[in-house]
Amino acid sequence: MTTHPRIQVSVDGVPVSGGFFERLVSLTIFDREGIQSDTIDLVFNDAPPHLQSPRRGAVIEVTILGGSSGSFAGAYVIDRVEFICLPYTIEVKGHSADLKAGMKTNRTKHWDKVSVKELVQEKADDHGIEAKISDAVSGHVYEWIGQQDESDLHFLERLAKRHGAFFTIKNGVLLWLERGKGEKADGSAIPTVTIRRPVVVERSLRVSETDSDRFATIKAYYRTHHAAAKTDGEVATGDEVWDILGGEEGTSTRQAVVIKAAEDGAGEKVLKETYGSRAEALRAAKAAKREMERAQIETSCTLIAHPDLQAGQPISYEGIRPQVDGREFILDTVRHSYTKSGGLRTAFKGKLKADEEGDKSAAKKSGSGGSPESGSSASTATTAPSTSGGGAAATSAGSVPTSQVSGGSGLAAGAGAALGGLAALRGRRRR
Repeated sequence: MTTHPRIQVSVDGVPVSGGFFERLVSLTIFDREGIQSDTIDLVFNDAPPHLQSPRRGAVIEVTILGGSSGSFAGAYVIDRVEFICLPYTIEVKGHSADLKAGMKTNRTKHWDKVSVKELVQEKADDHGIEAKISDAVSGHVYEWIGQQDESDLHFLERLAKRHGAFFTIKNGVLLWLERGKGEKADGSAIPTVTIRRPVVVERSLRVSETDSDRFATIKAYYRTHHAAAKTDGEVATGDEVWDILGGEEGTSTRQAVVIKAAEDGAGEKVLKETYGSRAEALRAAKAAKREMERAQIETSCTLIAHPDLQAGQPISYEGIRPQVDGREFILDTVRHSYTKSGGLRTAFKGKLKADEEGDKSAAKKSGSGGSPESGSSASTATTAPSTSGGGAAATSAGSVPTSQVSGGSGLAAGAGAALGGLAALRGRRRR
């Protein structure tokens, strides 16, 4: 089955001529999450008479209209033109026009008593772009935070990792969403696209389950300043946390918060960064646990034309097989590729949706098909002191039947025993 969508291209605002498509060999667009820039690759037949290639720095806008399978639109800045001779071809590459040059410039600044939401909004305002920010990953308030010789892009990505946020810039909008949840900034769910058998390219669909990098605990360090001669006691949270704190008056001590990760895991994952507070360290550890769980089940697939898929989009399968059908995944990367002979293909990779993480082990042990039912396991966290330092032309049109793919992205419009031990520890201290 070959699908030829309608493709519209303009360079610096001027629609290309028919000669552009006569010479076009392939067009590939990569859509990625996070700070990795979206890219475009074009290959042209440059046989004599030779083609006048686009200039470096030109803005190329591409719209792919796939009929009932949706559409895609993106703008890119050409940053590389390569002439390949004998035989003659031209390769043109570009990066997303949403990634402004100013965001890559190193800056130095600090803030006092500022929330993550205020930081993200300020950075968006500095670069003249709209921001859509989820409250679920932006409520933490810093007593102090600094940006030292660091680009705004890297600073925001660092914040995103700390707080389990999905950060990207699409169509002039900075998106700051909960990673792996498939939700918009307002907390509403992004509609899930259902993938059915007829649109799947043969032997391309894979769902892999692995136990590699599955840790029993996750540790995150943070620094605390002791104002009293001795500080110890219980810090009550929803996770039944018992903190053992200690330090001399006026000293700064590196503490470690440890959370239980996988019951059947081995070893301990230690986060490299030292955080500014216990709350921030605990949030980072939980985010690392969620990403570890998501990475245990991954998927990849190639479809016959689905141009509206984007990174961050939730998808599920139907009519494939038990243990595959019904599971929801969040896409990490999407590649749209077009050739004259093959038409449009959409390939993607993704990880398990975050709210399914608690049931993977049960699903794997039972061997049952269908979607794992949602559930959760208790997390346990403890804290211990550490004395160590831290550091407008178109091709022929075509479409995919709506009965084979359903849903829509909406992304641009819009992530026991241990408890008993702790109880025993608490009891010994009280006695």
